[in-house]
Amino acid sequence: MRDRRLDSLRGIFLVIMLIDHLGGFIANYTYQPLGFVSAAEGFIFLSGLMFGQIYARYAADPATLFRRSISRAWLIYRYHIVMVLVIAALALLPFFDQIWYWALRPYSEKPLETFLAMLTLVHQPGYLDILPMYVIFVLVSPVVLLALERGHHLAVVLISVLLWGGGQLLDPLGSLYKVAGIDFHAGYFNLFSWQILWMAGLALGYARLNAIEGGFLRERGVLWLALAFAFVFWVWRREFVSPGHWIIPLLDKPGLGPLRLFNCILLMLIGWRVMNLFRHEQCLPFFELLGRYSIQVFSFHAVMLYTLQYTSQSMRSTGSLVYSLYTLALVFCLLIPVVVTRRWKHQPNRHLFSVRSGGL
Repeated sequence: MRDRRLDSLRGIFLVIMLIDHLGGFIANYTYQPLGFVSAAEGFIFLSGLMFGQIYARYAADPATLFRRSISRAWLIYRYHIVMVLVIAALALLPFFDQIWYWALRPYSEKPLETFLAMLTLVHQPGYLDILPMYVIFVLVSPVVLLALERGHHLAVVLISVLLWGGGQLLDPLGSLYKVAGIDFHAGYFNLFSWQILWMAGLALGYARLNAIEGGFLRERGVLWLALAFAFVFWVWRREFVSPGHWIIPLLDKPGLGPLRLFNCILLMLIGWRVMNLFRHEQCLPFFELLGRYSIQVFSFHAVMLYTLQYTSQSMRSTGSLVYSLYTLALVFCLLIPVVVTRRWKHQPNRHLFSVRSGGL
């Protein structure tokens, strides 16, 4: 049975990401509201968790596990291709020529080369770097699930932590590009660092599927300790107490600094306890629908941000109230890819918020 709670959370994170990318008055309250953790961290963790819950069932059959994982990675890559093609096609129109500048900056003088680099995942401009990272994580996940199935839990944890530690010293793709003289953008996220969120979710998803849950997660003392530390981060984030400049690198987002990762772990523990207060079938219908079609919704959101960049800038000059209404209108526009996908799959849209299965 599909866990509608997780889909609801993913939908919430998708909406928050859109609002945060648009900026404005509402974003003042949605961007990192609980500390130094954004919607991106939660979304990647939940995606790894759901992947683990679904695909760990094939761990006893490695051939099926690899085949289905490769199929999933190919699906994600296809949506990346669609985004690139749509943005490139729009950029050819006279009134959308600014898209080339924003997506391909500073490579406007060689659009074809950059376009091919985007298709091959070599160039990853803003908003087009999430799905390539997902492709890599999905392709690696079968190996991790097989290791967990064979009891190598400690090895999985150690390797993931060591990779994260390596990410604190260097950005693997950024460093490779610099050494090789590749004049493209390697993406915002450090792969070595951010894999730990996906792997944590993957391991937890595997544990949930196999009814393995650490006893410490149920300890009341652990919850109160997590709440206490999370409150400290919230105070820092609200700037009631200055953390000092020396702490800023430890909160780094692209490299997922140590304090940011610790803040993530705290909120994951708290969120896990809160989520377990609800049944699997309970959900927030609007957000659950977006989360169930997360790939389509995310891809649509990225294309929308590119095509409406100058419109958004103009709307911001009209004042916070008008821009807030504009932002909310775009939030509801996220239903467009859901409706289109359901129609393409010949699923009825009449009872959009009552359907309990389907999607990707």
